[in-house]
Amino acid sequence: MNAVISSETTDLNFLKEELKQLPSMKGLELASKISTKKIYDQGDKNASYKVAVLDLGVKKSILTE
Repeated sequence: MNAVISSETTDLNFLKEELKQLPSMKGLELASKISTKKIYDQGDKNASYKVAVLDLGVKKSILTE
């Protein structure tokens, strides 16, 4: 899904026209472009429980909270 956000105009017709100019997101596979290429460990390696995270856009800061 595409979207247009503007702090310069609230003219909906103008923004709709801008939106039409954007390429379609349909069928795009973007996860391989943003995901990490290497496996990394975080936290206590001797912890009783382990959690695996599949990175499809997760931020490291979320994992440390």
